[in-house]
Amino acid sequence: MKTNKNSKKLAVAMVALLALGVSCSDEFLEIAPTGSLADAQVSTSEGLDGLLIGAYSMINGKLNVPNERGGAPNHWLVGSILGGDANKGTDPGDGATLATFQRFQADPTFAEVNVLWQSRYEGVSRCNTVLSTVAKSSESLPAEKVTEVSAQARMLRGHFYFDLKKNFNNIVVFDETVLPTDIVLIANDGDAWALIEADFQYAYDNLPETTDAGRVNKWAAASYMAKAKLYQKKYAEAKTWFDDVIANGVAWNGEKYALLDDYSKVFNAAFDNHAEAIMDVESSNETGSVNNSNWFDDLNYPYLTGNEGPGDCCGFFQPSFELANSFRTGADGLPLLDKSYNLPANEVKNDMDIASTEPFTPDAGPLDPRIDFSIGRRDIPYLGWKPHPGQAWIRVQAYGGPYSPKKFVYYADQEGTLTDASSWTRGYATMNYPIIRFADVLLMAAEAEIEAGTLENART
Repeated sequence: MKTNKNSKKLAVAMVALLALGVSCSDEFLEIAPTGSLADAQVSTSEGLDGLLIGAYSMINGKLNVPNERGGAPNHWLVGSILGGDANKGTDPGDGATLATFQRFQADPTFAEVNVLWQSRYEGVSRCNTVLSTVAKSSESLPAEKVTEVSAQARMLRGHFYFDLKKNFNNIVVFDETVLPTDIVLIANDGDAWALIEADFQYAYDNLPETTDAGRVNKWAAASYMAKAKLYQKKYAEAKTWFDDVIANGVAWNGEKYALLDDYSKVFNAAFDNHAEAIMDVESSNETGSVNNSNWFDDLNYPYLTGNEGPGDCCGFFQPSFELANSFRTGADGLPLLDKSYNLPANEVKNDMDIASTEPFTPDAGPLDPRIDFSIGRRDIPYLGWKPHPGQAWIRVQAYGGPYSPKKFVYYADQEGTLTDASSWTRGYATMNYPIIRFADVLLMAAEAEIEAGTLENART
């Protein structure tokens, strides 16, 4: 009983002291959250611009977490490797988990799959934050600012949801009106297409035609809407949107969309924001952080032992035999659409099992000339560095094949100017990655034409 009495006295004394402290001052409770901004700070025009830039930054998928290459915006793992355009590359032990994707053995527990999910929902979250902040601040901001910010945020949200729908199909769908605590209660069977189309429609109706480089415009929204319609097999509607983009679409600077006259410029940082660029992952150099460069390709350079070529590492993402052979043409220069390019007589000559010190003569053709802007192959000039030496730039040829990646690799004269060397490799490329190119629009328009128009228009 004595112990209980003493405990009660102590408790009463503590309550009395607490009451005394609160009655004098409760300022010690007024502590601003660390690492966050108050509503008043982000509800200004400048604050909204900062939030919007944060939403744009997630287009590149960077989360700074392990296994983050699963969230790469170019989908080299879940797109090109699963699709057969490329092998995992390097050697069997390096990044062994990634090889499971090529073997169709990856499952939802894989970290790379989770990162893809997380990075796209991080993008959705940032867009929703912009939109909810706009809603709270609308009375204190000019109407045109509210519309401008909202249209960009909804365009970006449509992009993130499209990527989620494309990759996962069954996804959780919510907008800026849903409280974070309620999101966990939402089933993964929402009507994503309805929200995606609504976002693209709002963006199309409210975005300008001309913008700063790197920002989305009216025609990016139209192109993405057409793509969304195509994925849903709404061919007639997709055709209408594609026709509008082809006839009237202009790039960020007002220049009419067009195919570049030099194919190599599409994959050259010196020509970023060109007439084919409809929506890009923007890249920057000399920022002191590879987060702003092509961080997702840091492994995807030839396997080097010195500085005779780009990067320092690592021989991943090697173009496949299938991709190389698909550049074979007939004598008329047209592609072999029956896939006869894979027959032994038509396979592209390569240097498998031939040492770099041994003589080799490249394939004499006929080949589509775009092969040598897409694939690094033996004895063909490689972006101003030197002719590709074959095995000397391949880590394990018997495992990854004889080819090296070439698109989105930097040129020799760009090292130190259009690269970022602030991380562990000698340099990351800093060139834009296209989410939608005008070439994509033409090909998708042809598909819609085949289904809802005429074959002749599709051929054109």
